[in-house]
Amino acid sequence: MQKRVNQYERVNKNTNINWHCSSANDCHSNYKSDLVMRFFGKTLRLAAKNGNCLTRGINLTIIITDKCPLKCSYCPMTITGKRPNRSISTLQEWQQYIESLPHWASLINISGGEPSLVSYLPEFVNWLVSRGHHVNIYSTLFNPKNLERIKKSFKVQITADYHKGDSILRFNRAYNYLKDKIRINVEEIEQPKLLSYSRFVGKFTAQEILDFTSFHAAPDSPRTGKLYIGCESAYHERTIC
Repeated sequence: MQKRVNQYERVNKNTNINWHCSSANDCHSNYKSDLVMRFFGKTLRLAAKNGNCLTRGINLTIIITDKCPLKCSYCPMTITGKRPNRSISTLQEWQQYIESLPHWASLINISGGEPSLVSYLPEFVNWLVSRGHHVNIYSTLFNPKNLERIKKSFKVQITADYHKGDSILRFNRAYNYLKDKIRINVEEIEQPKLLSYSRFVGKFTAQEILDFTSFHAAPDSPRTGKLYIGCESAYHERTIC
């Protein structure tokens, strides 16, 4: 466990990355959620056991799985090269990993792959919220039955992306099933925009993905102790911290 802490400390001392790098752009906020996501990024610590209640923490993205039913050509997992096949960590391993962080994470983004495919996702999110973290889940709402087990909280939201390779009927059905159970902000990646309740955000280019500098944990980070700068690094084992 001490080895992992030293890796984090090395990032903090020897790079120009700011631990307090959360921003509205990092969180991909949209219309009505602008203020909510700014609060997510600049949140108060609401769990007293974690220290000063006015201390703002880091923004951490967890790639909980690299499995996804869609094969989007512009996905960060594949647009910059072939990704390695990683094992998925257990709930207990992620809990130990989060508890070992030397810095408080105000906002934890859970990404993939498709997070709703991970059976223990609700238990993980509920546990994070109980500790005082705010959680943003990037999802295509592929498994709404799993997502509905997440307890409704002002600290939790889903950023749902609709992709043209997906079924619009399936997406609408999942959205309508979940919209009163958890806060969902819907984005569309491709033109023309098809959903009345979404916001068009467009695709990330390969260069934009390479330029990401927020901290990422890969699906096997709890087992390897590795932390990455940017999602491209986490997907392709580059720029390990």
